[in-house]
This record gives sequence, structure tokens and C-alpha cells, in this order.
Amino acid sequence: MSHEIHTVGVFMPEGTEAEVCADIARRQAFGKNKYGTTVAENPLSLRAWLNHAYEETLDKAIYLKRAIAEIDAQQARQAGNPEGWNACGNVGMEASE
Repeated sequence: MSHEIHTVGVFMPEGTEAEVCADIARRQAFGKNKYGTTVAENPLSLRAWLNHAYEETLDKAIYLKRAIAEIDAQQARQAGNPEGWNACGNVGMEASE
């Protein structure tokens, strides 16, 4: 009887994708250490998972808005436009003072 051998290719990411994979592995280790379980093993309800994702998304929006305000303030300073320096409470001013 002939046995066929099937092999599966494994894609090894490189560059940015590899960095993202490493970040995921670090987050998993951090979460397992902090919560004592993995996401897959966590018994939260679907609604609880969705609520966590929603809260993380709100945080992400705040981080993005803060970064955009810092870029705008830096560009305003470089353009000599003092009115733009007040964007988001002088975000980014501390680096140049």
C-alpha cells in the first residue's frame, strides 16, 4: 500500500509583518502573565469581548487624535503660525521648549 506524503508550506514573515507577529507573541505572553489565561481559554461572553474591543477602539481613537494634533502643532510652529500652536492644548510644545 502506497502512502502519500503531503507537506504544508509555512510562510515565515519578514520585515514589518515579522515585527507584528513578534508584537502579538509579546502581547499574548503579557496577557497570559497578567490574567493567567489566553484569549482562547477565557470564558468571557461574546458581548464582553465586543465591549472590550469597543473600549480599545475608543482608546485608539484618542491616541490617533492626539498624534494628529501633535503633527498639526509641529507643522504650525514650522510654518510660523502661532495660532496653530494651541491645537489640543499645545500638544508637542514640550519637545521644543
